[in-house]
Amino acid sequence: MAYSDGFPGSSGPHNHQPASRPPTGGGSPGLALAGSIGVTLCCCLIPGILGIVFSAIAMSKDDDPVEQERFLGYAHTSIIIGVLLGIPVMLLLFAGFDG
Repeated sequence: MAYSDGFPGSSGPHNHQPASRPPTGGGSPGLALAGSIGVTLCCCLIPGILGIVFSAIAMSKDDDPVEQERFLGYAHTSIIIGVLLGIPVMLLLFAGFDG
């Protein structure tokens, strides 16, 4: 009896390795690091520091593009949160100096 793995015309066991996902082009770890440093300097320390850490981890994952994309996503999320929290804080600071 021939071995069948459910596909028409297939016979015999095959070594099916899941294909690794190619990077989606989510950006550069260096650019994410620069954005994280900018967020940190503009007053949002916690999201900025998290972004720096995630960017540094992404930089160390050159051999694993899937992991690099995952940590770049975390870094970008931290940057977005920092910007969204920083804009109202900056507006309140500048409104206080207005008069």
